[in-house]
Amino acid sequence: MQNRIVAVFGGLTLVAAVAACSETPVGPASADSPTLALAQGSGSGGGSTDARVETSLLATSTAYPKAKGRARFRDRGGERELQIEVENLRPGLTVTFLFDGAPLTCTGGVACSAVVDGFGNVRINLNTDGGPGVAGTSVPASVSGRTVAAAVGGQTVARGTFN
Repeated sequence: MQNRIVAVFGGLTLVAAVAACSETPVGPASADSPTLALAQGSGSGGGSTDARVETSLLATSTAYPKAKGRARFRDRGGERELQIEVENLRPGLTVTFLFDGAPLTCTGGVACSAVVDGFGNVRINLNTDGGPGVAGTSVPASVSGRTVAAAVGGQTVARGTFN
């Protein structure tokens, strides 16, 4: 039987899911802490690793005191994905996404930015899956202890750190 991970980010649901799929014991996690899950596959997939981590982004600016969001990182043993989303911003703003204080780069090596939608939300999804239009995209190899942020006009509006 192949081990696989079933994860629901947040609290005990994740821990129970990991414990059910893992051969090693997993300790408790608090509902508001970043979470990490790691599983080793042993079926026909050839032993791939799937690691996931999530962190919250909190407001850092008095200009956008209700800004909040989350960042998710997933490493599937060669394919990496980084999703960042922020909400409660003014529609139409252009948001630049940062990693350890430097702009993340999107296709073609330009800084990753997106326009806030009519509901006040903005999101990017970076992936190294090798599909078309991925050249020049920066998805970090590791996020442990690193900071992700969203900035408007050079001012950071939300920030979080992966554990």
